[in-house]
Amino acid sequence: MLIDYLPFLERLPERLQPWLWTANVLHAREDSVHKGFLRVLKKQIETGAESYCFGVDVLKLQEKNGLDDQLTLEILKGVIAAGAETTSSMMQTIFKVLAMNPEAQKKAQEELDRVVGPLRLPTWEDSPNLPYMRALIKEIHRYAPLFSIGLPHASTEEISYGGLTIPKTTVLPNVFALSRDPERYDEPDKFEPERFLGDDLDSFSSAKQADYRKRDHVDYGWGRRLCQGIHVAENSIYMQVSRLLWAFDVSTLAGEPPLDLQDKHGKSPSP
Repeated sequence: MLIDYLPFLERLPERLQPWLWTANVLHAREDSVHKGFLRVLKKQIETGAESYCFGVDVLKLQEKNGLDDQLTLEILKGVIAAGAETTSSMMQTIFKVLAMNPEAQKKAQEELDRVVGPLRLPTWEDSPNLPYMRALIKEIHRYAPLFSIGLPHASTEEISYGGLTIPKTTVLPNVFALSRDPERYDEPDKFEPERFLGDDLDSFSSAKQADYRKRDHVDYGWGRRLCQGIHVAENSIYMQVSRLLWAFDVSTLAGEPPLDLQDKHGKSPSP
């Protein structure tokens, strides 16, 4: 990822790329762990003791699609890696944004009290009746996107746009700028879930609109490279946020300095 964003670093001698050493060590360690998982899953399939999962489907199609063990391993590792850091990082951001906006938090809790009540946890079936909760989650995606700079894409040819030249093969979408575009959002630097009240499209349906300016946010990317885990992520974040606010108040400690959205270094926010 670092080389994707700063490609000139690839020209440095390997001895001046300490991140490359770290990445190689981590890759070998991950490979060792996941190869163990793969052996266990293969054994379970052989004995008929497997539980259904995506890995079972991949292994059953391995020979048909000409996948060797290493490529199969990389596919399965990719699914885990893509869903692990992203969701956990997003939840860290959500905690921070909620603590910074107690008024919005209170409105969501009042809606939960009214619709769900105190005797059970929110479920997915409650979602249509929780418009403010859905708007709150959309606004968090817009206000504090998971990636400030999106995943690298490849333009098929050199083009000119807005007086700028975009070279062939190079596109780094500025998700933060798109999320704070004043032509799309009134008072874009203000956290305001109300801007999405009445927008009943889920993020996948919203992403399929031809005009990106009509979308709720671009946190899941766009086009054919749209996040493959969008449905899982949407459901997971809804369940976590709704149940968090059903049970708890999120606030800072007394005497602590005001919060901001400055993040630690990394490709995704880590408050």
